Amino acid sequence: MKPRSIAAYGAWKSPITSSMIGEQMIGLSETRFDDGKIYWLESRPPENGRSVIVCRPAAGAAPQDVTAKYEAGCPYYNIRTGAHGYGGGAWIISSGVAYFSNYSDGRLYRQDGIGAKPVPLTPLAVQPRAPGRDFQCKYADGVIDTSRKRWIGICEDHSNPANKYPDNRLVAVACNGSNLDPGRVLASGHDFYSSPRLSPDGDQLAWLAWDHPNMPWTGTTLYVADLDRAG
Repeated sequence: MKPRSIAAYGAWKSPITSSMIGEQMIGLSETRFDDGKIYWLESRPPENGRSVIVCRPAAGAAPQDVTAKYEAGCPYYNIRTGAHGYGGGAWIISSGVAYFSNYSDGRLYRQDGIGAKPVPLTPLAVQPRAPGRDFQCKYADGVIDTSRKRWIGICEDHSNPANKYPDNRLVAVACNGSNLDPGRVLASGHDFYSSPRLSPDGDQLAWLAWDHPNMPWTGTTLYVADLDRAG
């Protein structure tokens, strides 16, 4: 045994450090249900702090990672977005298919179940990052328009370095991944957009919007629009 050390009250150095606790602490958030299965987002400090989608397929079954396995030194998927500065709403699950924003490259992806290879739905940025800017586009807060086979959500566009603030839009992205476009614009003109929601029959779309200098709880407009067959 090591010799006993004596220190003044409050000056004793514990072998249990805050970094030791933080490095092993798993974060759980955004619980969702789909086809009788439970999904959630799990942040993992030991894996460079990345977040992954986890699924419990049935009661009593062991949880399974939906997101591709992490390997140090190799490209990996991190379910996260920096839209609106604080992120959130980086993924959604619909009929067993996961749609997510990947923080490693800023793209929107579709993954057809556990173990499937993610398919990019938006293009890779072709321009280098401007000073103080992240990826050209950030995607968040999506919903799935099942009848039209598309993802509807927020696109925060940083591609124009001349703009003081990024352009925020409500966009629709095809779910098949064939076009690889940044999204068809459904609504624009406000500084911020959030919370797009479809009516049960898919014929109406509602969303929130607000402008500088307002915060969303200060001055927000609720919109509802009728959708035609093309959306």
